[in-house]
Amino acid sequence: MPLDLEHIIIFLASGLLLGIFGGSLGIGGGLLALPFLSFLGFELPIARLSCISNNIIISTATAIRHHKNNRSFQGCPQLILGSLIGLALGAWVASYNHRTFLWILYCSLSIIILILFITKSKNGDENFTENIFKFICIGSVAGFFSMTLGIGGGGIIVPMLIRWAKVPMKKAIVLSIGTIFATSSLALGIAYFMKGSYWNTMGIKISLLMFPGMLIGGYVGADLGQKLPDKIIKTALCLLLLIGLLKGLANAF
Repeated sequence: MPLDLEHIIIFLASGLLLGIFGGSLGIGGGLLALPFLSFLGFELPIARLSCISNNIIISTATAIRHHKNNRSFQGCPQLILGSLIGLALGAWVASYNHRTFLWILYCSLSIIILILFITKSKNGDENFTENIFKFICIGSVAGFFSMTLGIGGGGIIVPMLIRWAKVPMKKAIVLSIGTIFATSSLALGIAYFMKGSYWNTMGIKISLLMFPGMLIGGYVGADLGQKLPDKIIKTALCLLLLIGLLKGLANAF
């Protein structure tokens, strides 16, 4: 699909919104951008590569803001270590590039995340103890979806940290952003060396057009996510996931 003036304006505006949502919710933006780009008519390989690039931009801006506010990223190394396992498996699955299967995978992930957020769970403990095994497992799941769908994995990192590792939501968001930067950067490098149907210049061009908005949005979203009540964050994420799920189902079937 050729990029005209209308698309350029849409990308600039959507980049800002994706940056705000991705930065504040700790999901990086890929989980929302994938169905959005599909809605605009872009094929999955283009949307996927664009999402990986978008995740890097948003997570960079958000992580810088978190760092300036002295928010700790302790726990990220374990998550990143686990992501290496998921990235390797995800690269193998993504090499098949079966459109219907990947959209079914996206819908399945969205349903799981919705269930994790909707069902009641105990609040995380501010004095939680880092469980290396749990963090590595969570990271591996994030790495897998980062490579197969280009979503960064934040959508699954946040609820799994909260429910399984007993990490408070605000802390989980910070850890998610730090992990997304690493997993998406590695996924982009793997995609480049995979070439074939995974690598394409159009996906990179779309990210560059969205770059200004995502950079600003991610920076603003970092503070927004730390100030909003947990209930509002969960509700916003669930509504956006539901919209993405409906589009994913339409693409799959």
